[in-house]
Amino acid sequence: RNFDNEKNLGGIMATATQTLQYFPTIVHVTDPHGDAIRLKSAHDYADYILADLVVNTGDNPFFAMTDGVNFVKDIVFAHNTDFANCIGNHDQYTSTLAEVFALNISPFATEYGYHKSTSSDVTDKCYYYKDLSEQKIRLIALDIYDGLRYQSYKARVSQEQINWFISTLASTPADYGVIIIMHQA
Repeated sequence: RNFDNEKNLGGIMATATQTLQYFPTIVHVTDPHGDAIRLKSAHDYADYILADLVVNTGDNPFFAMTDGVNFVKDIVFAHNTDFANCIGNHDQYTSTLAEVFALNISPFATEYGYHKSTSSDVTDKCYYYKDLSEQKIRLIALDIYDGLRYQSYKARVSQEQINWFISTLASTPADYGVIIIMHQA
């Protein structure tokens, strides 16, 4: 079964295509850079088409965390669609790791089922996975700026995150597919 649905929301044209029963319908937004209207439009559209998930791949503030990102929480929690967030270079530029986690991952972790390693040393890391059980999909969010605070245009993944990633893949149920999300600078 294939169908396309288009709607113009907030000046953006979005198209969603759903194919087969177990493929999730995902609305992707990235680099809002303080544009609450663009972010809200993506969430409005996701609710309209009954999407399974909105994925935001980061860069929420206009320039750096000092701009504030509370608008993201306000928009996400005002909508019905499941949500996954990962950080971009502007999300971490002027903040400590604990602040980045507290502002970008922690507010959504419990509400939207983000899973982290059981190891205590990754409790404030900005990578996680979430399972879309109905669609048999494991979504893995990576932090490509892991440990690079204040160096916004470099990218790296620590050995600790690589080890976590390997373990997370190994623990993925055999009948699940995998989607990996990360910010692309």
